[in-house]
Amino acid sequence: MKKFTVFMLLALCLLTVACGGPSAKEEAERLHKDHTLATRVIWNDNFVPKLKKIHNELPEDKKDAEAAKLAEEYKPKLEDAYKKIQAEKVQDKNKHLAELIQQQDKNSLEFLNLLIMLNDKQNLKEQNWQQDFANVTMSLFNTKLEYDNEYSKITTGKGTYELTLANFQKIHKGDTYQKVAETFKMPGVLKSSSSSQLSYGLHTLNTWEWELNDSRVSIIFENNKAELIHQFNLK
Repeated sequence: MKKFTVFMLLALCLLTVACGGPSAKEEAERLHKDHTLATRVIWNDNFVPKLKKIHNELPEDKKDAEAAKLAEEYKPKLEDAYKKIQAEKVQDKNKHLAELIQQQDKNSLEFLNLLIMLNDKQNLKEQNWQQDFANVTMSLFNTKLEYDNEYSKITTGKGTYELTLANFQKIHKGDTYQKVAETFKMPGVLKSSSSSQLSYGLHTLNTWEWELNDSRVSIIFENNKAELIHQFNLK
């Protein structure tokens, strides 16, 4: 009888999450609170408003130096956040969520490092810096959309992506990539990209696609303005 009781207890233990540990939903909610929300307080509520104030209020010749100084102030805080999420041991169901938190922390650190580079503008290759800055801001934007979808799937059973005909009809020629992605609440996938330096400046041509189940949207952006817009099987 004793052996049978031990066997039953073991079986019950295996049927629960980590022998009475948190469910995937509970763990995701903790990760969201301890990491995502904590970092957003640092970034959205503190760093970004201060950076906007520098941009809006300081004279042009002081903006870069003050932005670099601000980035140096906040970099240790983001490094601590990144180390904290790296140390997490999560359930398999939450591994991608944790990876997205790590990715967003990395994006934030890359953003800060680019601002810090403004301290040495004499050795800065402006065109390369501008491209790197555009890439990291795009990654910050896309990772947030992907994170919101993943977190919602784990905690509510439903994602946030809305690749629908109704939303497609809100898209117009001239819209930016960011506006389109916000409308679909979904990051696109860059299928092709080209750029050339013309007399008036940098000219870019990018093809982005959004695909969900059997529905797909393809848009060609010229200098981040929608030019050719196509949809397939949207409902």
